[in-house]
Amino acid sequence: METQAKPSIWEGVTPYHVLVLIIASCGWLFDCMDQRIFVLGRESALKELLTGQGGDVTHELKPYIGWATMWMIFGWATGGIIFGSLSDKIGRVKTM
Repeated sequence: METQAKPSIWEGVTPYHVLVLIIASCGWLFDCMDQRIFVLGRESALKELLTGQGGDVTHELKPYIGWATMWMIFGWATGGIIFGSLSDKIGRVKTM
């Protein structure tokens, strides 16, 4: 009785598939990098924007940081829904 070997998870994967995976991963990486840059810069940016109110605004930053983050995530999700649906209808290249 012969035993059949388990098929490899890489069976049928071509170099083109690997290239597409790498390109998609780079897109995801840069999308996440954009979010991390926002997180790193939001506090100093808000301090600079709010200093026009006079005095030390450090204790007042938390609500503004929360609102800025909420709007960033809302825009991220809205863009994903709108442009994801649009690209499903007319194609990803035309959407870009």
